[in-house]
Amino acid sequence: MAVIQVAEGGPTGTQLAAVLNNRGFKAEVLPTPADPSDEIVLSILEGMKCGGCASRAERLLREKEGVASAEVSFENKTAAVQVAANGPEAADLAAMLNDRGFKVEVLASAQPSQEIVLGISEGMKCGGCASRAQRLLAETEGVESAEVSFEDKTAAVQITESGPEADELAAMLNDKGFKVEVLRDGVAEDEASAELSREIVLGISEGMTCGGCASKAQRLLQETEGVES
Repeated sequence: MAVIQVAEGGPTGTQLAAVLNNRGFKAEVLPTPADPSDEIVLSILEGMKCGGCASRAERLLREKEGVASAEVSFENKTAAVQVAANGPEAADLAAMLNDRGFKVEVLASAQPSQEIVLGISEGMKCGGCASRAQRLLAETEGVESAEVSFEDKTAAVQITESGPEADELAAMLNDKGFKVEVLRDGVAEDEASAELSREIVLGISEGMTCGGCASKAQRLLQETEGVES
């Protein structure tokens, strides 16, 4: 087994396996326990007439590449789908089921939220002004939450992936009598501090007959552009 840390934008697991396979090894990509997954919830409005229909929908979802698991409830007419980080979008899954005779809509898609930080240099004369700015932001479509600090003269806004741009939020507040500038645009706090690397695990079933072979495989991987270790 080979465990490789690759930089953001580095080679995929398939590309690394190909490097070894071209050098006489037989390698395949193994799933990593640390692979993140998101949950998508679909509502199945039509096409669920019996438990067999639910089983068919569940099988179709599970067979979709990038789906880690799927559970369809006939009683609730819903499908809870766990997808890998690079798995299909909620709209893709809904479209696939719609093409198979179901009528489906997306109830929830666990897309990562992003944080925008705005600096409010004018128009914040009291706590009431801060509350007004916070209300205006929170009422904007695509905004999950907003917290305005009167003391710091800042607004921290959590938006959905398809939410408004930072410049749009700033312009909206400027139109309401504030003077606003963008301090940070669309980077979640935990994402900003996270290491921009990922782990790939390869299973090497052939070509590892001695320690020298292992060293050769390690050297080939480490020499690949984008591999950190």
